Amino acid sequence: MGIKGEYITRAKELKQNELKKRRIAYEQALAALTDQTPRLAEIDRRLGEIGSSLVLLAISGKTKELEKAQEESEALSAEKKALLAGNHVTEPTVLCPLCHDTGYKDGHICPCINEIAKGLMYTDLAERFPLKESTFRRFNLSYYPESCQKKMSHILHFCEDYAAHLSENCGNLLFTGKSGLGKTHLSLAIAGEAINKGLSVVYGSAQNLFASAEKEHFSYSGETAKTDELLTCDLLILDDLGAEFTNAYTQSLFYNIVNSRLLAKKGTIINTNLDFDELTDRYTARITSRLIGSYALKQFDGCDIRQLIALEKKKNKSNTTV
Repeated sequence: MGIKGEYITRAKELKQNELKKRRIAYEQALAALTDQTPRLAEIDRRLGEIGSSLVLLAISGKTKELEKAQEESEALSAEKKALLAGNHVTEPTVLCPLCHDTGYKDGHICPCINEIAKGLMYTDLAERFPLKESTFRRFNLSYYPESCQKKMSHILHFCEDYAAHLSENCGNLLFTGKSGLGKTHLSLAIAGEAINKGLSVVYGSAQNLFASAEKEHFSYSGETAKTDELLTCDLLILDDLGAEFTNAYTQSLFYNIVNSRLLAKKGTIINTNLDFDELTDRYTARITSRLIGSYALKQFDGCDIRQLIALEKKKNKSNTTV
């Protein structure tokens, strides 16, 4: 599937706006220099006259006069180029040598557009979640009790390997454990790597994503964009599963998401504070059996890192004010 169409469209618009800005800036600089340098206006006027005469000279067969006019045109063009360069006014250069700023190469979207689109997707996600802070490098094992560090180190390396081999068929993960143990951090780290690889990512709390799909379903508008996105994106990350309000629709939706994505071999990561018994009680064995059979389970252990970090910041602040 790759980067979603909306980001490709926005990327194309950004590219065209940048080209337009550069062209306007050049034309404004050229106009200002022409006002200050009468010789430029003279050169342009004479080049226009020569251009009009070249066709007639070629048709008439006046070879010598044609060659003379061409030589004068080349000399004037060189003089104009030198004047512009001397005043730091130059034609905008091509930004992308692959597509020559058309946005397409060999009938496909150019990599330059995909790079802009990836940046847009990353920015959108970073505005809602701490994506920049949630990297593998910043996953600090020292916050875990010594008895848990080996296990959490294994989970960290497992996630790094998972992210390194991300593809449209990258397998599924189920992160379980209490709040504040790093499930969201590692999920966001994987999301960042997925975007860098050009994969489409949908990330959000189960509560918000299910609520958006439910609202769409009962709007009678016929729209299915949000639900389709949950089913077809390259990587879906459902955070905090179990905190959402559960009803017949969300039960059905969750089953559809799990089952459809398994059949389509689309990667899914689920984070939950619930254990398997609680998952079964809440979502039925029909769903949890699929999770057990098709998801790699990673149980997070330790103390609430969010609380530890908050206490650490409070302590540091207290020390600096003394």
